[in-house]
Amino acid sequence: MTINNNEFITLQLESLAIRYFIIKYDAFEKTVKEIFSNNISSISPENKNLLYFYLAGLKRSSYIDYEKISLKTDDLKFSKTEAFSGFSLSNIIKIQEKNHLLDIFNFNIPSLTNKSTEYPFTECCKKLLNMRNKLAHEMSRLTFKNNDIIEVLTSTYIKELGTDWFSTLDTDLMNDETKYIFSNLIMLERIFEQLKNKVT
Repeated sequence: MTINNNEFITLQLESLAIRYFIIKYDAFEKTVKEIFSNNISSISPENKNLLYFYLAGLKRSSYIDYEKISLKTDDLKFSKTEAFSGFSLSNIIKIQEKNHLLDIFNFNIPSLTNKSTEYPFTECCKKLLNMRNKLAHEMSRLTFKNNDIIEVLTSTYIKELGTDWFSTLDTDLMNDETKYIFSNLIMLERIFEQLKNKVT
């Protein structure tokens, strides 16, 4: 396959944006899960009972033992010091959104493009998770929708912020999907910083 120089730059921008996003998202996911596990003692008894209920459901899910040609479930033991580390980011965010488990996750992210707009932390997490899932499973037909994007940065913002990420590559050559990934990456950085500031 032969591509011209501009097409190659477009491909480089996309590849770098995806790589940067996945790395930053992975660190963010680990941090949210750690904060959740480290703050279990702050969760109300009623909500903690709910967590045990959900945990029981997750642990009793069956899996295949291919050697013995059978379905098995993990042993389920009660622990007063349960950290609920088996919960995924998706589990944590959905429960947080419905039951307001931890105050530390109750905050909004100011928009970069509209001063009167803010985005709830949980809503941002769901969109970031959607984008990560598409990058992991739909690379051959990558298209993003509103449910995957927090906000789309202007070309001016992308050019201004892009030099730190893409050096001398011309961000005007980004395709739309790369703009969406990079926009979410910038918002992810801001969310991550705000979250870390709340912890310290």
